[in-house]
Amino acid sequence: MSTLAPAALVVSLLLAAVTTHAAAAEPAPVAVAPPPPASIATAPTPAQPTWQDRITLAGLYAFDNNTGRDVGFADLHVFAEAGELTSLPVGAVIDGRARHFTAPSVDDRLTLVEGNVRLGRARDPWRLTLGRQLVRPLANTEVDGLKLDRQLTESTSLFVFGGLAPHPQTGAFDNELAIAGLGIDSRGEGANQSGGAVASTFGGKLDRAYLNHRAFLSFGREWTFSTFTVVDLVAPQPLVRYGTNAKVDGGLDLTSFNALARIRPARWWDSSLVLSHNHTVLPNRWWSDYLAAERKKRGFIIDGEEPLGTRLSSARFTQTLHVGAELAPYARLRYDRRHAEKLDGGEARAGLKWRPRWGYTDLAYAYRDTFGVPTHLGEAMVGVDETTWGIETGVTALYGRRVREPRPAAAFNVYGSLWLGLGPLADNLKTVHLLGEYQGFIDRGALFHTFFVQVAHRI
Repeated sequence: MSTLAPAALVVSLLLAAVTTHAAAAEPAPVAVAPPPPASIATAPTPAQPTWQDRITLAGLYAFDNNTGRDVGFADLHVFAEAGELTSLPVGAVIDGRARHFTAPSVDDRLTLVEGNVRLGRARDPWRLTLGRQLVRPLANTEVDGLKLDRQLTESTSLFVFGGLAPHPQTGAFDNELAIAGLGIDSRGEGANQSGGAVASTFGGKLDRAYLNHRAFLSFGREWTFSTFTVVDLVAPQPLVRYGTNAKVDGGLDLTSFNALARIRPARWWDSSLVLSHNHTVLPNRWWSDYLAAERKKRGFIIDGEEPLGTRLSSARFTQTLHVGAELAPYARLRYDRRHAEKLDGGEARAGLKWRPRWGYTDLAYAYRDTFGVPTHLGEAMVGVDETTWGIETGVTALYGRRVREPRPAAAFNVYGSLWLGLGPLADNLKTVHLLGEYQGFIDRGALFHTFFVQVAHRI
């Protein structure tokens, strides 16, 4: 166990080194003719303003006929981005959502996802962004502050950011958490990587510090590799604890790790292996303070901290054989390990995919062991995916013994979805799309419905 975090970080960094080398090994630029003499040179064409927007209205409703309880919400999501607003390279982004819940016990929520002004174009040597923003190279870290980018090459940039962190629970502006970090973002043909370091403080003391790294490497269609790693440096329950004389509490922990290797040496052969390890982040200083305040508000106190957090490792191997242009039988093996409880689980699955011209189907059987609870599972799915519309429906049947129940029982999950582009109806509706989804879970007379509807407009 104690070698997981260093080993995962080494794998990620090795892939990063190969990625950087691959991105740097691009062919030298081809020489071009010199510009015309100044006497006949024309003035540069001013950059034209750019604009894109997206408006999404969605609603979800769920009903349980066994208890008679229902829950639902309506969600409005608005996104707009503008560039070259003036003669200067100025751009702006606004991204927000409003959500109304049908349950009176749940407060409505108005959240600003992003709202910032950017000085500098995409490939300028320097760029400065002010306001609420997502630092995407560092797993969408949120910050209310500033971010400074330095473009080193056509494909590589360095950045540093700092400010206040939004409220982790509600997304509201908050002045209790300060956050800062730095990183690198490199993107080339067939090789990408990004990563860096982030630290946050609460009450003037270190709250969390972690390293984040993501890499992707492709050698044509045949070989594909990717990794994603998050290593916490002051984790409350670490894999590697610092010495007793250390100036900080906690230790080194592998919070999240995911590695994918996909090999396709021939058109009819497709193999993939996925390794993952996740540890639910335990309450740090901010969360401990927030939970204590919520308990006090509700009028009860729990003696001591509850043992929170689950460490789970998983390995999944999938083998697919393409028989002709339409048939693809496949097999999948998965192994899961819950380390704290020392429980093992897994799944063995076999299926057949059929992809005719009109759509696609998938039939599968699986035997699943959910940490001591065995289940037989059968699935059938069929769908049609056209240019302006698509439909998918399926059913999953489960049969097995429940926790604390001696007799096995059956349950069913039925689902369906439909998407439709309104362009064929009218030219001014080309940017409007509809999406509808239904899911029903049937279990010994109980029926749980979920309905979801979305209308989206995008330019």
